[in-house]
Amino acid sequence: MYQQVFTDSFSLLGELLSDYLNGRKSNALLDKAIDKTFAQNQLFTPYMQRRSMEAIALMFLKREMLERWLINYTSRIKEREVLVGIVMAGNLPLVGFHDFLTVMSSGNKAIIKSSSKDPYLIVALMETLCSINGYWRDRISFCDTPPANVDIVIATGSESTAKHFDKFYGDIPKLIRGSRYSFAVLTGDENLEDFKMLSEDMFLYYGMGCRSVSALFVPNEYNLKYLAESLSEYILLKDNGYYMDSYRYQRAIAMMSGEEFTDGGSFILRKNIAPPPPMSVVAIFEYNHIDDVNKYYLNNLNSIQCALNLSVGEYKNNFGKTQLPSVDDYADGINTLEFILKNS
Repeated sequence: MYQQVFTDSFSLLGELLSDYLNGRKSNALLDKAIDKTFAQNQLFTPYMQRRSMEAIALMFLKREMLERWLINYTSRIKEREVLVGIVMAGNLPLVGFHDFLTVMSSGNKAIIKSSSKDPYLIVALMETLCSINGYWRDRISFCDTPPANVDIVIATGSESTAKHFDKFYGDIPKLIRGSRYSFAVLTGDENLEDFKMLSEDMFLYYGMGCRSVSALFVPNEYNLKYLAESLSEYILLKDNGYYMDSYRYQRAIAMMSGEEFTDGGSFILRKNIAPPPPMSVVAIFEYNHIDDVNKYYLNNLNSIQCALNLSVGEYKNNFGKTQLPSVDDYADGINTLEFILKNS
């Protein structure tokens, strides 16, 4: 019964989101949330917020996807009074939605600490969900500080905050995530369409997510000027003053340090800078043989989210898809739903 209510409600939420984003229906709550979010965080432009909601509706909330996702958990999903705390990150719009969705799918209650950089969208989606079925209003709550007195916790942040959460939550079941980064491998056989798709992986959300490709492995003697020109078509970067301030600052730092870099007009390519690099900087690593990259990947698994065009990676030959994870593509490779059900 619970699973059916969940699937009905969240698939309808997906339909409402799609109708809103395609202009078929209005939603004053979402309009207001988008405006307030952009006013508070200039990197979360209305376009970037809408792209995030589009990915959620497309990849998470279709009925057939939800049913397929949960089919092996049916006997374990039921309504419970277990309280799961969710501490959301704020590097991307609605980056914590998947954790929220997973807790709701499990049958547990959720108490959410949203990021100060993104406090409005998740509330607007919750209210939209409750307009579909008021049942959810008693299953979801929000708090201003990391939730205490919870049975389970899922928290995402930087490496330093991850250590704090690990200590703060003591011995209760907890899933604590730190920072990760993604990289892609270039072979020299890429065409302009490949670069167009890769630029989505790199620069959507201004490259701030763990799924954002912030490092590139290129063959020795690769033409970095051509690479910079091929990627520079992503003109949305130049429309954001905050981002461009970062680009100008990082370019000035590189110039003053005397280190070699390649200027892309809205980003710079720098060799051998430790990933993840600062916003507007792309780390470049040269390789002699693909085995060198395979070895790097295997030695740094705990820091890497996505590896594109790599034979041992998860996203081989799949440029343009890192920002569209499926509902069962879990952060850090840890099955969040299994974790919650095991500890409920």
